[in-house]
Amino acid sequence: MNNITEYQNIIELLKRTLEFYSELANYVQNKPVNNELLSMVEMDNGEQARFALKKIIEFNKNKLDTIGEHIKNAEDALENSDNVDELYETLNQLKKIADENT
Repeated sequence: MNNITEYQNIIELLKRTLEFYSELANYVQNKPVNNELLSMVEMDNGEQARFALKKIIEFNKNKLDTIGEHIKNAEDALENSDNVDELYETLNQLKKIADENT
């Protein structure tokens, strides 16, 4: 999946989570649970927010892992100075990642 799609997915997830918590009807205690009325927010107990935050953390970790792989490739190419083309390719990939994040 490309970065733009990944960002769009994260934004959509955050939008839906915010919509759930901003909907006043979700705070009305009208859902019977064990002889007690609860709201949708009480029943959710922050689960949607935790899920969204977990996905953001995973997304950021994956990006850092990818950057780390490119750095390792650049280091390997430097050690094997006969592979200058690979070094330039790796550096270009790192530059592209940096440009996408600015």
